Amino acid sequence: MSTEVPAPAAEQNWGDPQPPRQDRPRWTARRTAVAVAIAAGIAVAGGAVVYAGTSGEPSQNVRMGGPAGAMPGLFNALHGDFVVSDGSGGYETQRMQTGEVAAIDDDSLTVESDDGYTQTYELGAGAGDTAERGDTVTVLATVSGDTATATSITSGEGGFPGGPQGRPPGQQGGPGGTN
Repeated sequence: MSTEVPAPAAEQNWGDPQPPRQDRPRWTARRTAVAVAIAAGIAVAGGAVVYAGTSGEPSQNVRMGGPAGAMPGLFNALHGDFVVSDGSGGYETQRMQTGEVAAIDDDSLTVESDDGYTQTYELGAGAGDTAERGDTVTVLATVSGDTATATSITSGEGGFPGGPQGRPPGQQGGPGGTN
């Protein structure tokens, strides 16, 4: 048996280089194989998701973005104001409201939405349908200060009044748009 005592390691001082590690390497071939398998699994799963999202029937695909893609929520709106071009380089505020006719006379129409919002509109020339008290209508109006002047009144619920296929104002086929 040997009685040799290993020589003490040289004392380390602050900032000295670290001694080389004597244990096994931190990154093994097994770890590499596991990482490659995980990456392949993620790639296969991602490809399956992309395939499933793009290979359905045309009616299953949802169109997003662009003017038409942004519109579905507006067709269920009860009321709201928005700004459009006036066609002369300026802008005008318009108001849309769907609700029940609460009052009507020769000069004005009052509409109450399901949430209780009530607005009285001055009747503009050629505003549209002949409405009666109790009818459900959708009104499109131009707003100036505290006055809202109806430019279109359509019987029924939902959609933008005035244009073919319920196209919003300013778009092709809608009020203020090109045909």
